Amino acid sequence: MTIKINIRNVFAYFSVLLIVFQPLLCMINSIFGYTDEIIAILCGLYYILTLFLKHPKKEYDSTMLLLMFLLLVTGVIGNIVYNIQSSFLAIILDVFATFKCFVIYMGIKSMYTSPDENKKILHNIASIFRVYMFIVGLFAIINLFVDIGMSDGLSYGLRAFKFIYSGSGDFSLVCYSICFVILLDMAVQKASFGRKEIIIAATILLIWSSSLVTRAIAYMLLFLAMLLLLSFSKSRLKWYHFVPLGISVLFVGYSSIQYFFYNANTARSQLLINGIRTMVKYFPFGAGFATYGSDMAYKYYSPLYELYGFNSIFGLSRNSTMVFANDSFWPEIMGQFGVIGAVIFIIFIILLYKKCVHVCITRTQTLVIQWIMAVLLVGSVGSKTYIHYIMIPVFIALSLFENYASNQAKTQVEPKYQG
Repeated sequence: MTIKINIRNVFAYFSVLLIVFQPLLCMINSIFGYTDEIIAILCGLYYILTLFLKHPKKEYDSTMLLLMFLLLVTGVIGNIVYNIQSSFLAIILDVFATFKCFVIYMGIKSMYTSPDENKKILHNIASIFRVYMFIVGLFAIINLFVDIGMSDGLSYGLRAFKFIYSGSGDFSLVCYSICFVILLDMAVQKASFGRKEIIIAATILLIWSSSLVTRAIAYMLLFLAMLLLLSFSKSRLKWYHFVPLGISVLFVGYSSIQYFFYNANTARSQLLINGIRTMVKYFPFGAGFATYGSDMAYKYYSPLYELYGFNSIFGLSRNSTMVFANDSFWPEIMGQFGVIGAVIFIIFIILLYKKCVHVCITRTQTLVIQWIMAVLLVGSVGSKTYIHYIMIPVFIALSLFENYASNQAKTQVEPKYQG
């Protein structure tokens, strides 16, 4: 009996698994910290080869490539003009960190072209994640009643669950990816969510919310409310349908918003205030790569941090035991790429949304895509949802979904539903 192994398929499976378990693997050996960069390089090389050897660029891909190039040029101009970051290595590593998710997204799209192959890979990845979340859920239930060493302090009077990760925040980030991938798979497998799919989705979201991270609870409420709207309304979702959703999210997240953004002494508040300050001071290109809000800006401790007095702020100081200097997205974009970079990224996000919604052929697919895009956008206020390595499985899943759905849309006679 001969067993055939498809190297490309194995690459997809290993990529998502290595990323999800990267925080744990890094505890064993720090070399695993470069997993995301290696995946991005391989996807980038494959995409370049595809451009020259196989298929011409699609309209959307050409626009995305142009936006990436413009952002790269904007950052480099900032580095050359203001010369704040003197380390060439820091700049190169920050370039990788900024673009890796989008490079992987485009690379995976060019790597898997068969609709059946895309559907199969997405389903297999989601199946692995379902089993994993089932195991996680069992431990989460036990942890509610007995402290089994998987708690991360108390929140809302309950034990915040972290599973085997370093903290509830890391666990919540991992759940980001897993939840999105499973929901995308269900949207592909089923034209509409039945009772079984709703129970699975709700269960996964409840497990995610066991981290007791405020945004996880808010996203769960948002998704459950949208499911109810979808169930009771046969018409398309209107803007006023989102009013109660917004109120519920604000209600849950108000304390965190007040603490992080209205308290001028917190790390995130300082990052936001000085991110705007940097954008204005270094108008219009920003200060350049590895100068503000990024991992490399903190690792090489940017001169801007000394200038703004970050060394005396908890979470931002050079030798802080807990680091919050690299967990905000928009302050980084504003500081490093200025007004031009912020506009480019806004266009990029809109384009990504249009690309995915454009191929949706069912109401369920549109709902899931809209929810994912909304969560990514809202999450970017307090975390790096668009460029964080843990989001790589999401971008891989979006690529697989888009490839499959676009093929289905072409063969569909009835008009597509796009929300």
